[in-house]
Amino acid sequence: MVHYTHAIHGLNISIMADGPNVNYEWKRANSLLLHAIEMQQADPCANLARTHIQMAHTMFQLVVGRPDLPASEHDLLIFEAYLMRTAANTLLQQDIHKQLPFSYVQDLETMHQRALVRLSLTMTPQDCPWLSGPGPELFNLIYKASWLNIQSSLSSELNDEAINLWHWSSAIVDAETQRVAEIEPNTYASGRCVLQSACRALLRLLVRDVDIGNTALELETIIATGMRHLDNLTQNSCQQIGMLWPLLVMGTLSTSKGQQQLCLTIAARFRAMAAALVNENILLFWAQAWAVEDVAARFNDCELLRSILL
Repeated sequence: MVHYTHAIHGLNISIMADGPNVNYEWKRANSLLLHAIEMQQADPCANLARTHIQMAHTMFQLVVGRPDLPASEHDLLIFEAYLMRTAANTLLQQDIHKQLPFSYVQDLETMHQRALVRLSLTMTPQDCPWLSGPGPELFNLIYKASWLNIQSSLSSELNDEAINLWHWSSAIVDAETQRVAEIEPNTYASGRCVLQSACRALLRLLVRDVDIGNTALELETIIATGMRHLDNLTQNSCQQIGMLWPLLVMGTLSTSKGQQQLCLTIAARFRAMAAALVNENILLFWAQAWAVEDVAARFNDCELLRSILL
């Protein structure tokens, strides 16, 4: 904790002295590292963790589109970690993320993909430990589905984006072009299906007035499909902290008592992976959300939701 406190103090002094200088890779890295360390505490401070995310946004927004970044393998990992954190926290930290551009994560992914080519690296667990598992396109889907849901209202253009995203997401799991050979096929396919189901559950809230003509695409059916895969993935061991996001989403939106009980069962398997307070706050949030009859209102911004950070 002494080193952690010194790191926060040192970063603060540097930023106050010369601003969030975009040329300093170490500042971008420190903002993410401090967030990660905070979330590993037994009793993490949500406000402090939120501050680290906000500072990361300030610095990364200044470099979007720069052709020379990421500049190194280390910088590539920083971009990857930031991209993952941004996508996972958009739905939870709505006040921080709703002002970011709709194409924000997609633009970061483009920079990441170009850097892979420039640095002669590949989309494998060795070079891309976080993105290679589900595939970069799924993080783009997570961000966009979350971003659309937290907007106060959707223009006709954004409504069209939601419909297009809904149709695109239906085939995303079947796209094998991105499959990583080093990942066991069933694990890879199931993990993608879980994330796709959570995203489609969010998108279903936005396109529910669209005639889709298929009961298999109803919200509870989508959730049941994703939960079945998530249950199988976590039966023996729960080693993918990234699966906590889809669990939170599907658990919140489910209206089935059976699915809600399954969510509670699976949540218990994450006790060794996530901070105790995060798990506790998810359970408290579910209790609050399940009491709301309008499913579309369950993810309305609130203090309890802001206390959950990934």
